[in-house]
Amino acid sequence: MSKIIYKYKVLILGDPAVGKTSLLQRFVKDEFKVDYQATIGATFLTKEIKISEDKADNTTAQLSLWDVGGQSRFIDLRTTFYRGANGALIVFDLIREKTFEEIEVWYSEMCKTLNKEIVPFVLIGNKSDLIKSEGRKVNINHAKKFAKDRKSLYIETSAKTGMNVEKAFKELTRIIAEKEGGEDVDLRKMKSEAFFIKSKIREYIKSEGYQTSIDLIDGNVLNEIIIEILDKAIAIAKSDGRKTVQPSDIEYF
Repeated sequence: MSKIIYKYKVLILGDPAVGKTSLLQRFVKDEFKVDYQATIGATFLTKEIKISEDKADNTTAQLSLWDVGGQSRFIDLRTTFYRGANGALIVFDLIREKTFEEIEVWYSEMCKTLNKEIVPFVLIGNKSDLIKSEGRKVNINHAKKFAKDRKSLYIETSAKTGMNVEKAFKELTRIIAEKEGGEDVDLRKMKSEAFFIKSKIREYIKSEGYQTSIDLIDGNVLNEIIIEILDKAIAIAKSDGRKTVQPSDIEYF
């Protein structure tokens, strides 16, 4: 029987050092480190989550999660990673008011880049674990109003303790699903097609007199290369004002 899988690209946006990378690592790997380095450009991870709390409802979402660098010097680079995004977590630091003041800039930049008036998002006030020692610097009512005015939600999280981190991603996924829906994927067909492609790769490499490593076939290397080639082709078609990707748009490494 077919299983519905929602496939979404999710951005994690916000000023430097608000905890974007920490939130991503906590959600995907359930880990927290104090010494994350600044993200240059963007990094991404993937994760599947069950959307509904109903045990009988197996609806899942496959999320491609993009941690976008917050430094202003990366602005030209980071907007290239916005393409194709379905929604975002926009994050500020609860103990640094300036990071909340920049939220409107991040939201506007995202909408402008995606050429949409409204983009699904959840506003995140992170580092709630520091409020007791450092003091809250952002009025909770102001944060709630910002989200409510844009028909969204406000959630306070702690990447350090894990508080509300999974809830934040699930709520965003639910909002995106309600707006955009998903796609009905036949898992047996997908596995069959994947096996066919891998068989052809093995045959070609063997015909050249070489063996195929397990990591090459079962890992994500080939997928990432194909996606990069196709993304470049789509960008070329878009720059030419075309809706159709042509063979000439393919650029090889």
